[in-house]
Amino acid sequence: MGVADKIVLGPFVIPEFIGYYSAAMNLVTSSAFLIVLSDVFFPIFVRMKGKSLKRAFNKSAMVTFSMAFLLFLFILMFANPLITLIFGKNYGLSISMLRVLAPLAIFYPMIELYTSYIVSKGKLKKITYIVLLITALSILLPFTLVKLFSIYGATQAVFGIIIGVMVSKAIHLFCLFWISGKT
Repeated sequence: MGVADKIVLGPFVIPEFIGYYSAAMNLVTSSAFLIVLSDVFFPIFVRMKGKSLKRAFNKSAMVTFSMAFLLFLFILMFANPLITLIFGKNYGLSISMLRVLAPLAIFYPMIELYTSYIVSKGKLKKITYIVLLITALSILLPFTLVKLFSIYGATQAVFGIIIGVMVSKAIHLFCLFWISGKT
């Protein structure tokens, strides 16, 4: 999501909790984008048509999903040592946040792959509509959940934004999946 989630979170928590959230989010997003293969596949997709394009996409989706799922499991299993090694013991609250954010290791690469596939089919208008919808949702939903959860404390406010980010990314992926089946 970038800086917007931290701006939304800012008025509701002390900076320390933004740091915990940032540590977890930065770790999962940076690791997830290591396996984003859409830049590799896009030139291939553009040159293909019909069944060969669909077959190439399905193979690349299987490879990307497999790698992303392994990363997801790795993050779940090694969240504690990863946070401790990279950020130190003072970031212990980031461990549970990282585990909840772990599905982003699957969402981000798959979103990028589906976007490349749909763009390669010349459906830019559909991508534009999805981006507009998801941008609005990615700000409104986390803001609403942070506001609701903040009455229970700073940790809960952070989990409000995490839930908002996760739901908006899941909806983003679902929309791309749905559109790719219709094109």
